[in-house]
Amino acid sequence: MKKHKKKDIPSGIYAHFGKTLQAVARTSEGQWLAAGLWEFGVWEPETGDVYAYSWTDFARGRYQGEGAQLTLTFIDGEREPLTFVLTSDDAVTFVAAILERVDDSIVYQEFAQLASGQTVSAQIRRKSDGTLFAQVPWGVSDSDDDRTILAALEHSVKEAVGE
Repeated sequence: MKKHKKKDIPSGIYAHFGKTLQAVARTSEGQWLAAGLWEFGVWEPETGDVYAYSWTDFARGRYQGEGAQLTLTFIDGEREPLTFVLTSDDAVTFVAAILERVDDSIVYQEFAQLASGQTVSAQIRRKSDGTLFAQVPWGVSDSDDDRTILAALEHSVKEAVGE
């Protein structure tokens, strides 16, 4: 696998991530993607800006090797997933870093079926400062029955980690 030379990687990525930078990859759109210890970043070539997202913002990541497509799905179902087509030879290393960081922020997870029939998950996640917090999809339903199930799910995941 080919590694990117430091001089080829935009300085904005290094300025933002510093020593926490773990892996980078290019996209077919000319963006640079960065995996840091605590954040995922997108460097935009038109502006030179880095847009950063906490790993705890993402529910999951998925990579389709045939089309070299990386999709990161947000916990907040109202937000559109981020989708990129990777062009770099080191996509395998980069994708492994991405998926590991998303998974690593999840300490504990449980699933439940709501009265409305939808299956949801709640997690205990670890923030960059090491603190834990519960992530429950409260916005998926307004029904009292579903909210009762969500409250029980939140209680259950917190209890599992001693909160």
